[in-house]
Amino acid sequence: MQSITPQVALYFHTLGLREDEPVVIRRTYNYCKENQYTFQSIYKDTGMSKPIFREMKQAMKNRAFQILCIPSLLQVHCSHIGQVLHFLQDAQNSQVEIICLYPRPINIFQQNLTLLPAPAQRHLFDLGDIVRYLRLSSKQ
Repeated sequence: MQSITPQVALYFHTLGLREDEPVVIRRTYNYCKENQYTFQSIYKDTGMSKPIFREMKQAMKNRAFQILCIPSLLQVHCSHIGQVLHFLQDAQNSQVEIICLYPRPINIFQQNLTLLPAPAQRHLFDLGDIVRYLRLSSKQ
């Protein structure tokens, strides 16, 4: 019987990277080796527009890999928790497991979340505002 080895991809953005590139790549390689996975591809963005991120998301939707390694969730979006949650939902829908190589707590009070009360209007609230509103609503 032939077993199927999960394919692993690595995504990172050089602007928000806290570790050296070779260290991140080596850590992904070691993770694959320890778990007997195949290290298939590297997606690396260097600019502000993140074209490789969009390419990686399309590959994820096409199920080109089953596991995506990222240094941290801040690599997805550094200040908008809604974008991070949307990305995680896309990964789940594509049956891709996300592995954070350097998991760090994210201060959610510094993250933004956009609430859309009507399609033509947009209001920007941070998560602290939402938590305070929910606490006030639950006391009434």
